[in-house]
Amino acid sequence: MGQDRKVTAIAHRGARKFAPENTIPAFEKAIQMGLDYVEIDVRATKDGHLVLSHDSAVDRTSDRTGRIAEMTLAEVKRVDAGAKFSKEFSGTRVPNLAETLELCRGRIRIYLDLKEAPVRSVIKVLDQHGMVPETVVYSGIDVLMEIKRLRPDLAVMPGPGKLLCLPGAAALIARSLPAEVVDSNLVDWTKERVEEVHRAGAKVFVDTLGAKDNREGMVEAIEMGVDGIDTDHPDVLLEVLRERGLR
Repeated sequence: MGQDRKVTAIAHRGARKFAPENTIPAFEKAIQMGLDYVEIDVRATKDGHLVLSHDSAVDRTSDRTGRIAEMTLAEVKRVDAGAKFSKEFSGTRVPNLAETLELCRGRIRIYLDLKEAPVRSVIKVLDQHGMVPETVVYSGIDVLMEIKRLRPDLAVMPGPGKLLCLPGAAALIARSLPAEVVDSNLVDWTKERVEEVHRAGAKVFVDTLGAKDNREGMVEAIEMGVDGIDTDHPDVLLEVLRERGLR
């Protein structure tokens, strides 16, 4: 491995192993740990505000029920997003995108998984906080094409998934958008596909989520030559990267 090589460390939904996912405490923990990016999930409320939630509903992660698209910002803000995680985090609120960017600006970069929200609104908030250069957006191809049409300098990241088994597909997608990064689960990648994307001028981020989200999976990803790893175990990832001289 080249001495100058670094592998980007990404905290999936923040450091959710240590604090409730997609919340300010989870992002603050990721910053304290020295991660490079936090992965966040963005959705729009009924009244058009951008809030953070992986799921379309608040049921799994909070003390209430309801679909975010059918709730107002005020209703989402009444949700306790921490009590289910532990008593220590009782009273933690669902952050909006602006609050998250304010916390992260100058401290950690943003991997923005755009779940369900207007592209123009997302770009506007990123611009207001000066975070376009520090953000990469993951979403469907149609959404990423719209982003590139409206704001060509905002980095985008498609996730081809099983299409990666088709030689040339990842490179075609990377060049066509164009995409700065290509991202899919580790199980979909091979060393050959990673090299193909690199030749197309893009970086490769992988998530090790699931059965490979462990030391062995992280080492496998590193040996494939990836540029970044998204994990629920950022402490393990940082340890592996340090051991291999990649931090």
